[in-house]
Amino acid sequence: VVSALRGQCPRPLDECAPKGGLRAQGEIITAQPRTRQKAQGAPPRYRGGMKRLRHLAVGIAAAALLVGCGSALDAARGEPSASPTDFAGLVRTFADRNLAVSGVVSGDPGCDDHHLAPMAISFHISGGAESLPLVARAYRFRNDEAYQRLRESVDACATQWVTSPNALLVVDASPYVLFVDGATDEAFKVLVRAALNEAAGR
Repeated sequence: VVSALRGQCPRPLDECAPKGGLRAQGEIITAQPRTRQKAQGAPPRYRGGMKRLRHLAVGIAAAALLVGCGSALDAARGEPSASPTDFAGLVRTFADRNLAVSGVVSGDPGCDDHHLAPMAISFHISGGAESLPLVARAYRFRNDEAYQRLRESVDACATQWVTSPNALLVVDASPYVLFVDGATDEAFKVLVRAALNEAAGR
Protein backbone atom coordinates (compact mmCIF):
# COMPACT_ATOMS: atom_id res chain seq x y z
CA VAL A 1 0.00 0.00 0.00
CA VAL A 2 2.80 2.40 0.90
CA SER A 3 4.59 1.66 -2.35
CA ALA A 4 1.40 2.21 -4.32
CA LEU A 5 0.78 5.57 -2.64
CA ARG A 6 4.34 6.64 -3.31
CA GLY A 7 3.89 5.89 -6.98
CA GLN A 8 0.65 7.90 -7.23
CA CYS A 9 1.32 10.89 -5.02
CA PRO A 10 4.14 13.28 -5.85
CA ARG A 11 3.73 15.01 -2.47
CA PRO A 12 4.84 13.72 0.93
CA LEU A 13 3.06 10.55 1.89
CA ASP A 14 1.29 11.96 4.93
CA GLU A 15 -0.43 14.58 2.71
CA CYS A 16 -1.79 11.90 0.37
CA ALA A 17 -2.87 9.44 3.04
CA PRO A 18 -6.62 9.12 3.53
CA LYS A 19 -8.14 10.63 6.63
CA GLY A 20 -7.70 8.25 9.56
CA GLY A 21 -4.26 7.00 8.50
CA LEU A 22 -3.08 4.11 6.31
CA ARG A 23 -5.04 0.89 6.22
CA ALA A 24 -3.77 -2.56 5.57
CA GLN A 25 -3.93 -4.05 2.11
CA GLY A 26 -7.39 -5.42 1.34
CA GLU A 27 -9.13 -3.19 3.85
CA ILE A 28 -11.92 -1.20 2.35
CA ILE A 29 -11.36 2.48 2.61
CA THR A 30 -14.59 4.42 3.05
CA ALA A 31 -14.87 8.11 2.50
CA GLN A 32 -15.58 10.03 5.63
CA PRO A 33 -18.50 12.38 5.04
CA ARG A 34 -17.77 15.98 5.75
CA THR A 35 -20.12 17.62 8.12
CA ARG A 36 -21.54 20.79 6.59
CA GLN A 37 -21.19 23.74 8.85
CA LYS A 38 -24.62 25.08 9.81
CA ALA A 39 -25.20 28.46 8.33
CA GLN A 40 -25.58 31.11 10.90
CA GLY A 41 -27.95 34.00 10.65
CA ALA A 42 -27.00 37.64 10.70
CA PRO A 43 -25.54 38.98 13.94
CA PRO A 44 -28.20 40.22 16.41
CA ARG A 45 -27.46 43.88 15.72
CA TYR A 46 -28.08 43.37 11.98
CA ARG A 47 -31.27 41.41 12.64
CA GLY A 48 -32.54 44.27 14.85
CA GLY A 49 -31.70 46.83 12.16
CA MET A 50 -33.56 44.89 9.50
CA LYS A 51 -36.60 44.62 11.79
CA ARG A 52 -36.62 48.37 12.35
CA LEU A 53 -36.37 48.96 8.59
CA ARG A 54 -39.34 46.67 7.98
CA HIS A 55 -41.39 48.52 10.61
CA LEU A 56 -40.39 51.86 9.07
CA ALA A 57 -41.44 50.69 5.60
CA VAL A 58 -44.82 49.52 6.93
CA GLY A 59 -45.33 52.88 8.69
CA ILE A 60 -44.52 54.86 5.54
CA ALA A 61 -46.91 52.73 3.48
CA ALA A 62 -49.69 53.20 6.05
CA ALA A 63 -49.15 56.96 6.13
CA ALA A 64 -49.28 57.14 2.34
CA LEU A 65 -52.53 55.17 2.37
CA LEU A 66 -54.10 57.53 4.92
CA VAL A 67 -53.03 60.58 2.92
CA GLY A 68 -54.55 59.06 -0.20
CA CYS A 69 -57.80 58.26 1.60
CA GLY A 70 -57.93 61.77 3.07
CA SER A 71 -57.45 63.34 -0.35
CA ALA A 72 -60.20 61.18 -1.82
CA LEU A 73 -62.60 62.10 0.99
CA ASP A 74 -61.78 65.80 0.68
CA ALA A 75 -62.46 65.63 -3.05
CA ALA A 76 -65.79 63.90 -2.41
CA ARG A 77 -66.89 66.40 0.23
CA GLY A 78 -65.70 69.47 -1.66
CA GLU A 79 -64.55 72.70 -0.07
CA PRO A 80 -65.71 73.23 3.54
CA SER A 81 -68.50 75.79 3.79
CA ALA A 82 -68.49 78.66 6.27
CA SER A 83 -71.00 78.56 9.13
CA PRO A 84 -73.02 81.55 10.33
CA THR A 85 -71.58 83.15 13.43
CA ASP A 86 -73.43 84.22 16.56
CA PHE A 87 -74.17 87.83 17.54
CA ALA A 88 -70.75 88.21 19.16
CA GLY A 89 -69.22 87.21 15.83
CA LEU A 90 -71.42 89.76 14.06
CA VAL A 91 -70.17 92.48 16.40
CA ARG A 92 -66.59 91.49 15.53
CA THR A 93 -67.31 91.83 11.81
CA PHE A 94 -68.68 95.32 12.53
CA ALA A 95 -65.57 96.21 14.53
CA ASP A 96 -63.33 95.00 11.68
CA ARG A 97 -64.93 97.76 9.59
CA ASN A 98 -64.70 100.45 12.29
CA LEU A 99 -68.39 100.23 13.11
CA ALA A 100 -69.19 100.61 16.81
CA VAL A 101 -71.96 98.70 18.59
CA SER A 102 -73.47 99.76 21.91
CA GLY A 103 -76.62 99.37 24.04
CA VAL A 104 -77.14 95.69 23.23
CA VAL A 105 -80.45 94.21 24.50
CA SER A 106 -81.24 90.54 23.87
CA GLY A 107 -84.82 89.36 23.32
CA ASP A 108 -86.09 92.78 22.15
CA PRO A 109 -87.94 92.43 18.83
CA GLY A 110 -89.35 95.97 19.02
CA CYS A 111 -92.93 94.78 18.75
CA ASP A 112 -95.48 92.60 20.54
CA ASP A 113 -94.70 89.47 18.50
CA HIS A 114 -93.30 87.24 21.23
CA HIS A 115 -92.38 84.54 18.70
CA LEU A 116 -89.58 86.81 17.45
CA ALA A 117 -88.18 87.59 20.90
CA PRO A 118 -85.82 84.56 21.14
CA MET A 119 -83.98 85.54 17.95
CA ALA A 120 -84.10 89.36 18.27
CA ILE A 121 -81.34 91.66 19.52
CA SER A 122 -81.60 95.45 19.58
CA PHE A 123 -78.53 97.72 19.64
CA HIS A 124 -77.11 101.03 18.41
CA ILE A 125 -74.56 101.25 15.63
CA SER A 126 -72.39 104.08 14.35
CA GLY A 127 -69.35 104.60 12.15
CA GLY A 128 -68.03 106.62 9.24
CA ALA A 129 -70.36 109.47 8.25
CA GLU A 130 -73.02 108.07 10.62
CA SER A 131 -71.45 109.57 13.71
CA LEU A 132 -74.64 109.44 15.77
CA PRO A 133 -75.66 105.95 16.95
CA LEU A 134 -78.57 104.56 14.94
CA VAL A 135 -81.20 102.17 16.29
CA ALA A 136 -80.78 98.69 14.84
CA ARG A 137 -82.21 95.23 15.31
CA ALA A 138 -80.80 91.91 14.17
CA TYR A 139 -82.87 88.76 13.99
CA ARG A 140 -80.91 85.52 13.84
CA PHE A 141 -82.90 82.40 13.06
CA ARG A 142 -81.89 78.81 13.79
CA ASN A 143 -81.68 77.81 10.14
CA ASP A 144 -82.82 78.85 6.69
CA GLU A 145 -86.15 77.04 7.05
CA ALA A 146 -87.03 79.15 10.13
CA TYR A 147 -85.79 82.24 8.32
CA GLN A 148 -88.13 81.60 5.39
CA ARG A 149 -91.08 80.82 7.65
CA LEU A 150 -90.79 83.92 9.86
CA ARG A 151 -89.36 86.49 7.43
CA GLU A 152 -92.70 88.25 6.83
CA SER A 153 -93.29 88.48 10.58
CA VAL A 154 -90.11 90.52 10.89
CA ASP A 155 -91.39 93.06 8.34
CA ALA A 156 -94.68 93.36 10.21
CA CYS A 157 -92.82 93.83 13.48
CA ALA A 158 -90.60 96.58 12.03
CA THR A 159 -93.63 98.78 11.32
CA GLN A 160 -94.07 99.17 15.08
CA TRP A 161 -90.62 100.55 15.85
CA VAL A 162 -89.12 102.09 12.69
CA THR A 163 -89.35 105.92 12.75
CA SER A 164 -87.68 106.76 9.40
CA PRO A 165 -89.08 104.43 6.69
CA ASN A 166 -87.40 106.49 3.96
CA ALA A 167 -83.99 106.03 5.58
CA LEU A 168 -84.34 102.39 6.55
CA LEU A 169 -81.53 99.95 5.79
CA VAL A 170 -82.67 96.32 5.53
CA VAL A 171 -80.12 93.57 4.92
CA ASP A 172 -81.13 89.95 4.37
CA ALA A 173 -78.43 87.29 4.74
CA SER A 174 -80.01 84.04 5.94
CA PRO A 175 -80.17 83.19 8.79
CA TYR A 176 -79.88 86.95 9.58
CA VAL A 177 -82.18 89.90 8.97
CA LEU A 178 -80.85 93.32 9.96
CA PHE A 179 -82.76 96.62 10.22
CA VAL A 180 -80.98 99.94 10.77
CA ASP A 181 -83.29 102.91 11.24
CA GLY A 182 -82.13 106.29 9.84
CA ALA A 183 -79.13 105.18 7.75
CA THR A 184 -78.40 107.66 4.92
CA ASP A 185 -74.67 107.37 4.19
CA GLU A 186 -74.01 105.00 1.30
CA ALA A 187 -70.49 104.08 2.44
CA PHE A 188 -71.90 103.16 5.85
CA LYS A 189 -74.54 100.95 4.20
CA VAL A 190 -71.88 99.14 2.17
CA LEU A 191 -69.90 98.36 5.32
CA VAL A 192 -72.96 97.10 7.18
CA ARG A 193 -74.00 94.83 4.29
CA ALA A 194 -70.48 93.39 4.00
CA ALA A 195 -70.31 92.73 7.75
CA LEU A 196 -73.67 90.93 7.85
CA ASN A 197 -72.87 88.76 4.82
CA GLU A 198 -69.57 87.74 6.40
CA ALA A 199 -71.32 86.87 9.66
CA ALA A 200 -73.81 84.76 7.69
CA GLY A 201 -70.95 82.74 6.19
CA ARG A 202 -71.31 84.08 2.67
